[in-house]
Amino acid sequence: MRRGELLGLRWEQVHLAKRIVHIPLTKNGESHDVPLSRRATDTLIALSKDKQPDADLVFPMSGNAVRLAFERLRVRAKDVRFSLS
Repeated sequence: MRRGELLGLRWEQVHLAKRIVHIPLTKNGESHDVPLSRRATDTLIALSKDKQPDADLVFPMSGNAVRLAFERLRVRAKDVRFSLS
């Protein structure tokens, strides 16, 4: 899935029993179902237990927050790689 699809994902689109996520509108203008791995399903189940009752979004964060977190992890991984050498 694209980052925008993940960040726009709503709980009503998640079908844990069927292990799919329904994306109603993609970048190419079509809808499709995305199969979920066992690990993805388990992660979503854990997230659903902690969600606020009025929460619509599965991942309530901005694209910029994801980008910044990825950059921090990338730098940290690079530091670990060099410290192991």
